Amino acid sequence: MKQVNWTAYALALSLVVIESGYLVAYRAGYRINLTSLACNTAIAVALIFIGTALYSERLAPRNIVGAVLCLVGLTLLR
Repeated sequence: MKQVNWTAYALALSLVVIESGYLVAYRAGYRINLTSLACNTAIAVALIFIGTALYSERLAPRNIVGAVLCLVGLTLLR
């Protein structure tokens, strides 16, 4: 365990938080299809910002179009 990189711990923590969010939303009575789409959209948009800010990744037009389509789909389902 001493040789494990910090990113492995961050990934494990993020998975626990994401799955906990699903469970809390389901218990609160949200619809399954809307909750899944909302969580995945939030994760996609957050990863775009994290990737560009922390990892100096380039933001391609394809990424922007994908995030916009996720948000449009979420809006259409509401």
